Amino acid sequence: MKKIKISSLLLLLTKFAFSQQDPQFSMAIQNRMSINPGYAGSSGLLCGNLLARQQWTGFEGRPQTLAFSADMPVMKETSHPGGVGLTIIADKAGLQKSTYAKAAYAHRIVLSNGGYLGIGAELGLLSIGYGTGFNAENSNDAKIPTNAISSSTLDLGFGLHYNVPNKLHFGVSISHLTASKLKDFNYTVARHLYVTGGYDFALPNNPSLVIKPSLLFKKSFSASKAQLDVSVIALMNNAFWGGLSYRVFGSDAIIPMIGYQASMMQGKGTFKAGYSYDVTLSKLKGYSSGSHEILLGFCYDITPPVKVTKYRNVRFL
Repeated sequence: MKKIKISSLLLLLTKFAFSQQDPQFSMAIQNRMSINPGYAGSSGLLCGNLLARQQWTGFEGRPQTLAFSADMPVMKETSHPGGVGLTIIADKAGLQKSTYAKAAYAHRIVLSNGGYLGIGAELGLLSIGYGTGFNAENSNDAKIPTNAISSSTLDLGFGLHYNVPNKLHFGVSISHLTASKLKDFNYTVARHLYVTGGYDFALPNNPSLVIKPSLLFKKSFSASKAQLDVSVIALMNNAFWGGLSYRVFGSDAIIPMIGYQASMMQGKGTFKAGYSYDVTLSKLKGYSSGSHEILLGFCYDITPPVKVTKYRNVRFL
C-alpha cells in the first residue's frame, strides 16, 4: 500500500509538470533574463546568474531545477544599442526531464526620461523526455511507458522590458510562441505569459536602506489558474538584503529570502548570493518540508576605459 501511495504522488508530480510545464523559481525576479528576452543588456554589464531549486523536499519525484543565464550589452555606444543573452535550464519532475537552451537578442531604445525599452526575441531548443521508473503494484495502465522516450522542438519567445536603472522596471513576455506538439508522445508545449514589475526607493531619513517591492505574474495558456508572487526586499548598505514573498493565488507558499552582495575587482565587478525557503501552505505540506533555492550571480563592467588624448599648443611650449 505504501508503494502505491508513493507512486501515486509520483504520478501527481508528473501530471503537475505536464500542466504547468515551465519550472518555478521563487527568486525569478532576480534572474529576469530566463523569462524575458527583452531584458538582455538592461544592466549595462556582463552578468551571469545561476539558480538551483529543490522543490517540495522530502517528496519522492519532486521537481529539481538548475538554471543558468547570462547577458551583456552590445553596440552600447552606437545609435543602435542592443543586448544578447543565453539561458540554459535543466528540469526534472517525476518521470519527466526537460532541457531548455535559448539565445536572445534585444534592441534597446533610449528614452528621454532616462529609461530604456528593450524589445527582445529568443530562439532555442526544447527537449523533453519521459522516462520509466513508475513503481506500483499490479499497474496495467497503458499510458505508463515501458521504455524511455524523448523529443525535441524549436522554441520561440518574445518580450518587452522597460527599466530606469536603479529605480524601476517593468516587463511582459510570452514563451513557447509556437506551442509545438511533440510527435513522439502526446505533449503540447503551452505558451506562458510573464509580467514582472518592481520599484526601488531609499528611505528619506536613511538612504542606506533601500526597499524593493516587486511582483511576478505567470499564466500558462493551458491551465485555468495563474500564479502571482508579491515580494518586498530590504537592501542595507548595498550589501545585505532580506525579505518576504507571498504566492498569492492558491496560497501555495510564504517565502523568506536572504542574501549578500559586494563589489570586487576595484569596483568593476559585483558578486551576489541568495537563499530562499518556501514554506508550503497547500495540501502538500503534509508530505513536504518546503522548497529550497540558491542564487549565485556575478556582473562585470565591460565598458572600456576612456582614452584621454593630450596635445600641446605651440604657442604655449
